[in-house]
Amino acid sequence: MKVLSTFLVLLILTFQIGCSTPEKKELVLFDNQGDRFISYLTAEDFKAAHNLIFKGAAKTLNQSELKNNWEVSSKDLGKFVEVKQVYKSGDLENYFIHFDRAILPLSLKLKEGKIISVSFGKKYPTNKKSIYINSSDGLPINVLIQTPTKSPKKIVLFIHDSGKNDWNERKSKLFKNIATALNKSKIATVRYHKRSFEMELLKFSVPVKLKRLNNAHYKNNFMTFFIEDAKAVLSYIKKVFPKSEVIIFGHGQGTWIALQMAYQNDKLKKMALLGSYNNKINQTALEKTVYNLDREFSRYDKNKNGKLTRWELRNNKKKQSLIPLFDLNKDKMLSQSEWSAGNYTNYYNAYGPNMKRWLLQEINYPSPYRIISQIKSKILFLHGELDNQTPIYFPRSIQILNNTKWKKNLSFKYFNKLGHNLNHQESFMEFDISAINKKTLSTITKEIMAL
Repeated sequence: MKVLSTFLVLLILTFQIGCSTPEKKELVLFDNQGDRFISYLTAEDFKAAHNLIFKGAAKTLNQSELKNNWEVSSKDLGKFVEVKQVYKSGDLENYFIHFDRAILPLSLKLKEGKIISVSFGKKYPTNKKSIYINSSDGLPINVLIQTPTKSPKKIVLFIHDSGKNDWNERKSKLFKNIATALNKSKIATVRYHKRSFEMELLKFSVPVKLKRLNNAHYKNNFMTFFIEDAKAVLSYIKKVFPKSEVIIFGHGQGTWIALQMAYQNDKLKKMALLGSYNNKINQTALEKTVYNLDREFSRYDKNKNGKLTRWELRNNKKKQSLIPLFDLNKDKMLSQSEWSAGNYTNYYNAYGPNMKRWLLQEINYPSPYRIISQIKSKILFLHGELDNQTPIYFPRSIQILNNTKWKKNLSFKYFNKLGHNLNHQESFMEFDISAINKKTLSTITKEIMAL
């Protein structure tokens, strides 16, 4: 990012209360250390910014780490525009650092006017052409509609996978890349920030509103809210483009949401489902955290003696560090049962406390098997053959059922050596976040055009 002079930063910061001259380097116009820190940070004067951090805190966040955090956080966001303080309460000060293509939240904690904590939030992609649509509970959802023609024949609405996803979806920007390819073929696209991602921004700017929205009703019914959000966006699209054909593109959890929408609305005629599944959330979680990882045991067990040593795990320092925790018989090795027990412990710690609440939500909805067998929608199943998040056996079982029993209008496209995000993988247990390649994008575009 091009380094900005301190003078330019002073001109554009929204909380400025006066003016300065290029010769004056002292930032005497700021009311507190937070404002001063932000000005140095955006000017990329990391030494000056770090000098403002309380000595005790500075030891845990050195100058190079501050520089690295800033460069990683602000990478690919475009030109710096301005900074706005969006929240202040006691010793907590939150800011939005605006760039051309995104907002970068920054939170500072101060003590007696000294900075004692610095933390960046998730990048929030923005676009001058985006709009806000209110969902059923009043949450504003940022929506990006891209129409290569004034009256598009087809519009693809993207629905996210699990997690706090923005409209690009994940670090690989899967949705953005697919949308760009579709736009080039004159297919309009609609993407939006997922509710859980929107609420991350509220954590910085309007904590009171976040507390109101993130209540027990939401936590016990978040799948319902995800469905309602998608329906709100769909309703808007149908009003603005009444003659356009809408195709729902769901990914992972988004395939489940898409099927629920089709079950509730028989006017949804076409869907593309990437990484679909039928398992309940506990089964899916066990698959990810226990069963899949159990497969790794034999790969690490080079001498096939049923034990894993530090040497055999030498290329995976994280797993090597778990030996003292999982080694119950204290032989400084991990047996298959200890390995599995450790994986199951991780499953419980990650999912156990909330699993009952999540399962109670799912049982209120029909399963994907049931929906697919009943609806009349034309469905395109897309799946990476090395998908370790939602394994390929589900769409293949749908294909068998359709061939032998249902005889419905379903089509299937499988991708060799690709994973859950259509990323390249050489083996099943790789966790790569590489971007989708041009050949796969071309194939998906052709498949959707043929729907």
